[in-house]
Amino acid sequence: MNKKLIYQIINIFTAVLIGVCGVWKFVNEWFSFSHAAINTYYVAFAILFIILSFREIDVVEREMHFLSTFCGRGLIYLFIGLSLWTRTISFQMFASILIDAVALIYIVQYFKKAEPEFN
Repeated sequence: MNKKLIYQIINIFTAVLIGVCGVWKFVNEWFSFSHAAINTYYVAFAILFIILSFREIDVVEREMHFLSTFCGRGLIYLFIGLSLWTRTISFQMFASILIDAVALIYIVQYFKKAEPEFN
């Protein structure tokens, strides 16, 4: 398998975890505007990550270029993973740990000076 396919699979898996957590939190938490907005962002970022796994989008490449680098994507995954962190053992905690692990792997890849192969 080539590296691009491996990164696509990892990115899709991570995006699905983010999207499932966003929908899960939206359904299970009491409704408030702030929770709804944050969970909508989780789902929107999950959709964006899935789309970026398959094709380049000019606006994203121009305005959000950091999503095309290991460090940028790693930091975004780290931020989302830590924001999903809970105190109870649940699916959300498990997903948060996996997302943070992927984030740390991407950040290590950046410091190893590996070339990103997302596109």
